[in-house]
Amino acid sequence: MVEEDRKQHGDYLLQVFEQGKAFTEQLLQENAELRTVIQRLQQEVQEGGGVEGAPATGEALQKKYQDLAAHYNELRERYRKLAAELNAIKTENIDFAKRYVDIEEQNTGLANLYVASYQLHSTLDFAEVVGIVVEIVINLIGAEKLGVFVFDEETERLECVAFEGLAKEERRPIAVGDGLQGKVAALGESYYITEEEQQRRAEKAGEPLACIPLKIQDRLIGVISIYRLLRQKDGFTSIDFKLFDLLAGHAATALYSSRLYALSERKLKTVRSFLDLLKMPREGR
Repeated sequence: MVEEDRKQHGDYLLQVFEQGKAFTEQLLQENAELRTVIQRLQQEVQEGGGVEGAPATGEALQKKYQDLAAHYNELRERYRKLAAELNAIKTENIDFAKRYVDIEEQNTGLANLYVASYQLHSTLDFAEVVGIVVEIVINLIGAEKLGVFVFDEETERLECVAFEGLAKEERRPIAVGDGLQGKVAALGESYYITEEEQQRRAEKAGEPLACIPLKIQDRLIGVISIYRLLRQKDGFTSIDFKLFDLLAGHAATALYSSRLYALSERKLKTVRSFLDLLKMPREGR
């Protein structure tokens, strides 16, 4: 139904444009003819001749000239209004095309958001969840260099658990509060480089373009840092920021759930091993 409405709207705009084009060509032809007649009348007035065999009188020629001039001005006004209407239709058509492209991009972005959200909660394996987060940042956001840092409550540091294109020194543990990533983790507020900052500085080690904290309420889970985008990507888009919001919530929940599950599995294995030891018959019995 939407596609049919778009086609009808496009056909209507094309029909209006063709009619305007034909009318404009007619006006231009009449304009040229009137100019010729006016020039002839001006010449006859100057020479004192007649019009179509009538007696030559300056008053009659002047009257004919004024009538033709008035008609000419009327046609010029009609042409001006038609040109304004055509410009308005052209502007409307451009706006319509732009809105169509925006809607298509939003639909694609929403589909990507849904897929990303589903993938994040499709497993409880910590390694798989981390891998999905990296895939989202690479494929949907267009990052070429990134790191996923998870907060270790024992050391109170951010540990790099997954990365793409990071050197060894860029994967070192980061204390909360130290550097840009540590400050983002401490404050819980995302950081995005501005156009002025991007023009002022080149890429530096430890200076990401974007840094997104992963938190569940006040509990810090980790940080995602993006250091470089793909060459064909100039900067972040509105869809990227929506993906960042999704990662800030859903990725944090998925990572936390997978870590709890892994911890519970280890504890369960420990309990089972202990029970198995208790069930073993004692020597000498």
